[in-house]
Parts: sequence; structure tokens; C-alpha cells
Amino acid sequence: MDEPVGYRLNDDDVAGIVRWLQAHHPENANPYYAASFLIEMKLKYRTVGWADPDKVEDYYQEYNQKHSDQNGKTSDE
Repeated sequence: MDEPVGYRLNDDDVAGIVRWLQAHHPENANPYYAASFLIEMKLKYRTVGWADPDKVEDYYQEYNQKHSDQNGKTSDE
């Protein structure tokens, strides 16, 4: 039996998240933020199991709050 293959971050996925961020949250539209968000989102997807693209905004708000709490500020400041 084959073992499941984990997610591997790649440039196409990061670019896709950067495009989504540019459209919805341009203040965070950079590859570093996109990669971090994508990894967390993939982990969350495995845990929660949702596949609704509309949930990305909800997850972004949750992630952004967590990210700002860790850094003491958001990129909006």
C-alpha cells in the first residue's frame, strides 16, 4: 500500500494565493505571506476537511488575526 504524499509548496500555488490576496487583501499580497498562509490553510484543510472556496475569506480572517497576534501588529498598521 502506498503511503499518502504530503503537500509540497510550489511556485504555482504561491502565485495563486498572491493573486487572491491582490484581489482581496492587497496589503498582504507578497510571496512570504502567501506561502505561510497556504501552508496553514493546507494543514487546516486536512484537519477540518472543508472544500468550499468561499471559506478562504473566513480562514484568511482567522489566519490574519493569529498572525497579527504573534507579531503584535498587522500589515494594515
